[in-house]
Amino acid sequence: MNFILFALLLSVGQGLFAAPSGQLSVSSDGTGSGTITSSPSGINCGNICSASYPAGTQVSLSANPASGSILASWNGDCFGTGVCLISISSVAAQSAVATFNSENSDTIPLTVSLSGLGNGSVTSSPSGINCGSDCAGSFPPGTQVSLTAVAEEGSVFAGWSGGGCSGTGVCTVSSQSPESVSAAFNLASYPLRVSVSGNGEVTSSPAGIDCRAGNSGDCLASFALGTTVSLTAEPAVGSSFVGWGQNCSGNGNCSIAINSAQSVSAAFQP
Repeated sequence: MNFILFALLLSVGQGLFAAPSGQLSVSSDGTGSGTITSSPSGINCGNICSASYPAGTQVSLSANPASGSILASWNGDCFGTGVCLISISSVAAQSAVATFNSENSDTIPLTVSLSGLGNGSVTSSPSGINCGSDCAGSFPPGTQVSLTAVAEEGSVFAGWSGGGCSGTGVCTVSSQSPESVSAAFNLASYPLRVSVSGNGEVTSSPAGIDCRAGNSGDCLASFALGTTVSLTAEPAVGSSFVGWGQNCSGNGNCSIAINSAQSVSAAFQP
């Protein structure tokens, strides 16, 4: 009798302190066909398309196209065309969709263009676009194409336009109809700071600096990398310009090549 009671209590305790688990479901779509299997085992879809795993388990899903089909993309909690890795959460159910297309499916064009004064490149996943050089690709219908922009040194990525994309993150385009996406790169900019002592004013060309006695007005501005900024000192009535300090010298116009943050001082005296 005591043994039975102990076994019952042990069973209840194991239920109370069981590790949390989460549910993972998979499915497929597209013009082709295939199966999805998991490691650790549990999913073999076709047949078994949902399974429960302990929270924190790394589940690897493999898409296995049937003869005459290809894996176009993963969707849901996975992207791309490789192995789908999902970390199981006990908070919310997770899912993945494998899009299988027929090998002879019509493909849909995606074109990328680069704009702006800066330099950079755009690559795609799945592969097919590497712009600079290869700025157009074709993908099976339904493919989720992820575009990544990388700015070259001295430039910054300013953002996307077209294809339903905006901002500066990864651009994801669903290949349903021909799309064009533009990536804008600008030259990096650096600050130029001017300080003024005495009675006078310093202005810049290109505009941006208009710094007056006591460092009032616009004494700090940013200019694109490679810009040459010309500074002009104008003394107030009854004052004279003594000269430049820091990154300029003499008492003529000051020319600054913007290749890093720069500082210039200007001194006036009565």
